[in-house]
Amino acid sequence: MQPTYADLTFSNNTRNVVSIGGTNTTLTQDVTLGGTNFEIAPCGYTACTLTIPSGRTLTIMPGTTLTFNGEPEKIIVAEGGRLIAEGTATQPITITAATANAFRGIEAKGGSTLRLRHCDISKAREYSPALTIATDDAQVANCNIHHNLDRGIDILACDGSSSCAGRTITFTDVNVYSNGGETTHYNQDGIGVWLVGRPNGTLRLTWEGGSVKDNNAGGIYTQEGGYIEMRLRNVTIEGNGTRNTSYQAGISG
Repeated sequence: MQPTYADLTFSNNTRNVVSIGGTNTTLTQDVTLGGTNFEIAPCGYTACTLTIPSGRTLTIMPGTTLTFNGEPEKIIVAEGGRLIAEGTATQPITITAATANAFRGIEAKGGSTLRLRHCDISKAREYSPALTIATDDAQVANCNIHHNLDRGIDILACDGSSSCAGRTITFTDVNVYSNGGETTHYNQDGIGVWLVGRPNGTLRLTWEGGSVKDNNAGGIYTQEGGYIEMRLRNVTIEGNGTRNTSYQAGISG
């Protein structure tokens, strides 16, 4: 799968996109999505995944919209895989869903590479954080994570083993806002950013610029276990916890 598109014009189609996927899919070569808008097609009645395995890279070019359309699907960046979605200020990248419950978020597993810049991620379903980071090699900048039915971002600490004793994540000008749906299934539904500690492991989050606003179940929550360190600078935290009685603070743990 490596077509080249140029100067395409879509009109009067039910979906004005190029449709890809449709089943559990694992990339067998590097893939670049750009030049037009794409959708991940319905895969049936079970949860499906688009997996980026070790040694493969999925690159999403500036200005691209990637829409999930159908049964719940998810992007998994496996150990050794790479997701590069770096837009620009004038050509951001949009990752969203066309229908309710169609998008189960993006998960970057340990040992993967994640680069998100000038991106907009929205409409992930319940029970599924929009973005899960469980890798040391993650950089997120100039991105908006918003209007997802569950948590905005989960960040998982290392397990404390010799191969992964510490994890440092860097955010720059990241905005996490308006996450959480009309109903609450768990107390954590609608937390903006959830930092998950692990015994004997460390997790450090350095966040420069941006905001955490209007999330239903609080702004930033740190789960007990291990060592968690946050360094926040010029980050606005306001209006969080309006719909959840357990997690209402701007920052809690």
